[in-house]
Amino acid sequence: MLRPDFGPAPFRGLIGPRRELDEKEVLASCRASYRTIFDQKDGDVALKAMNDAVSTTEETFWNVSAELAFKLAFQSYMQGEGSPEGATIRADAFATRRAIRVAARRGAAVPAEEIAEWRERTRAFLLNHEARFDLEWRKFFYIDEFPENAKRFDSTIDDCRPAE
Repeated sequence: MLRPDFGPAPFRGLIGPRRELDEKEVLASCRASYRTIFDQKDGDVALKAMNDAVSTTEETFWNVSAELAFKLAFQSYMQGEGSPEGATIRADAFATRRAIRVAARRGAAVPAEEIAEWRERTRAFLLNHEARFDLEWRKFFYIDEFPENAKRFDSTIDDCRPAE
C-alpha cells in the first residue's frame, strides 16, 4: 500500500498490468521493455513496446508517476484518516496506545486531562491538511535532502483537493 506518511517515494514511476498475465506475456513484455529502454532510452516508447508485445489493440499496462501516486494517496488520506470522522478514530486510538505506554513507564495511570490533550492535538494535526501536506510532500519527494526537487515536484495541496 502506498502512503505518503510512510516516507520518501521508493520510485519515480510505476508500471503495472491491467489484468492478470500468464508467464509468456510477462516474459515478452519485460524483454520488449528492457530492449527498448536500453536501445532508445525513452520510457514512453518502452511502455508502448511492453503493450505491443502483448497486444497491439489493447493497452495491457498502465503507468503512474510518483506525483500522481502521491496525489491519489493524499486524496485518500483526506477522505479517510484526515476526515473529521477518521481523525477522531485515529486520535482516540493514538491517545489510548500512548496512555498505556506512558502509564507503564510512569508506574501510574495517566490523568484523563493529559490523554484528552493528546487526543485533541493529534486530531488537530490530522485535520490540518496544509501542514500535513507540506510535511509529507517534503519527505516523499526528498525535498529536505534535495531542495532542487521542489521545482521538479511542484505539487500543491490544491492539486489533491477534489474538483468542485
